[in-house]
Amino acid sequence: MRTRRGIALLAGVVLLIGAQAGPAVADESDTVTVVADGLNNPRGLAFGPDGGLYVATVGNGSDDGAVVRLAPRTGTMTTVVDGLPTYLAPAGDVVGAHDVTFQGRGNMFVPVGLGDDPAARPTEGLGVLLRVSPNGRTRTVVDLAAYEAAVNPDGGLPDSNPHSAAAVPGGVVIADPGANALLFLANSGDLRTLATFADREVPFAGGTVLAQSVPDAVTVGPDGAYYVGELLGFPFAPGESRVYRVTPDGSAEVYAEGFTSIIDVAFDSDGNLYVLEIAEQGLLNAFSTGDFEGALIKVTPDGVRSEVADGALVAPGGIAVGRDGAVYVTTGTLFGGGLGTVVRIDQ
Repeated sequence: MRTRRGIALLAGVVLLIGAQAGPAVADESDTVTVVADGLNNPRGLAFGPDGGLYVATVGNGSDDGAVVRLAPRTGTMTTVVDGLPTYLAPAGDVVGAHDVTFQGRGNMFVPVGLGDDPAARPTEGLGVLLRVSPNGRTRTVVDLAAYEAAVNPDGGLPDSNPHSAAAVPGGVVIADPGANALLFLANSGDLRTLATFADREVPFAGGTVLAQSVPDAVTVGPDGAYYVGELLGFPFAPGESRVYRVTPDGSAEVYAEGFTSIIDVAFDSDGNLYVLEIAEQGLLNAFSTGDFEGALIKVTPDGVRSEVADGALVAPGGIAVGRDGAVYVTTGTLFGGGLGTVVRIDQ
């Protein structure tokens, strides 16, 4: 799947987004607090075994990607690892460290994006999964772009853009929206395809067009299955994005639908699913107006939906739920120049 076109469009409206981004009002029942600011393109985030909140930042495109650790309540920030590969493409889009996940009490994994044909990889270190040990040592554990070039799970044009990862006992599950695939890396080093996500017809301009799935988010559910959110490719049809449930043996089914431009998913301890939308009114509307107001949708186990922090999230990119039930979201996820933030939502 060719993702670069969509990413370039996202980058192209960043300045317009910045001009419109200002204080937002949350739902009256929710309290939204800025925990940290000054971040460059913050993306996925996760709680570590030490209770800290770890945030992946893409940076500005000059190998300045990083993972930072936040104290959830105070916002005290320390850099865990920096100098991670990033790339500023001629079209203006930046790729790099997209997410962070932990296995056990030590190892941290970071997927690094590419968003292009592996054969066109512009610099080393893109399109891979990194492992960061407790002492800060970083190494590549698997070249996901090379896997796409060799296997091409969805059979389309070669494209790899590792975007989301979830560590589980025995390995790491990786969502590669460029490949339209969900992958599993075993601790033994074996990499295999769990599932692929097919193109489908979506409404557009009074008719229908074929859109790619672009599965860009994965989390582990309370039942041990993997829940995958899709961005959905051009024309980014509002209300057409889905969340899939994928079992460890690779069986996939639609779990929930009717969302718009999903960018991340997470569960809380009560089994509620949180679905994060990067642009509530759709990406085409965002491209034309610069309105990147996102949405966070809470879905109860019996399917009841409600919007959390309505109106308070601009260009959100990642979500994590704390043990106390507070929800943490990266915002300004397309902003360089230190304009990105992490907010805490207390319901």
